[in-house]
Amino acid sequence: MNAAYNFDAHFGNPGMGTAIEEVQIPTGLGWGKPFSLQFKQARIDGSARDAGNTGYTDVLRPGLLLGQVFSTGKLKEWSPTATDGTHRIAGILSQALKMTENGANTDRFFSVIVGGSIPARGLCVASSTSYGIDGLADEYMIRSMLSPACQLVDDPFGLLTGVIKGILTVTATATLSELHMGTHIVVRGAVAAVNLTLPATPKRGMRFLVTNASAQNLTITAGTADTMVVFNDLTADSVTLSTAGELIGGSFEIIGDGTGWIVLPLLWEGQTPTIAT
Repeated sequence: MNAAYNFDAHFGNPGMGTAIEEVQIPTGLGWGKPFSLQFKQARIDGSARDAGNTGYTDVLRPGLLLGQVFSTGKLKEWSPTATDGTHRIAGILSQALKMTENGANTDRFFSVIVGGSIPARGLCVASSTSYGIDGLADEYMIRSMLSPACQLVDDPFGLLTGVIKGILTVTATATLSELHMGTHIVVRGAVAAVNLTLPATPKRGMRFLVTNASAQNLTITAGTADTMVVFNDLTADSVTLSTAGELIGGSFEIIGDGTGWIVLPLLWEGQTPTIAT
């Protein structure tokens, strides 16, 4: 679904000044039944642009994620690196919308989606020409921000949002992936040590919670060297609980921020992790 959205003006009867807009839209973009969605009225800033809509950047594509500017209350294209408020998702555009009139930026009052059942394949971000959020660097952050108001049809229970909703028992060394998200990973078993390796890419919004429920060594290892942020170290390789008598009950929360893995130790007094760098 990479077709561009354009608004080409055509005139009706000769001599008439009424312009009729023609809109090109790709097929297969469905939002389900209207009554399953929640809307709010919003003012969209005329300077909003959709860089991914090649050749028609002043036309915002349906499904575009929008953020709200703190100072004005207006909506613009969502940007995870912005500092003006648009780094937080505030709505989803339901129809294509042209932001200029006679060559000038023009604010629009429009209904935007703020809840309901939505296909992830129908979403888009201004930085991408493609539809769908699967595989984007910010995929998990987007899923987290949309939850719980929006139910993405490919993950109806929100297991990929980073919210802990279950328990997963691990009894051996493993490599963590999105399949481990949405669960509290509890390490048990009778092996001497368990090593849990993080994904190679610390995508923003990926989150894991691990607890050692056995008197065995527990190591959390970066999938890519030098990508763990721990005590006094921005480029660590691993963190381990290995001191006898200080193993059981130690926990770690691990969060991807797009650059590295932020490791938060949830330890009992007296537990001392070993950091490797």
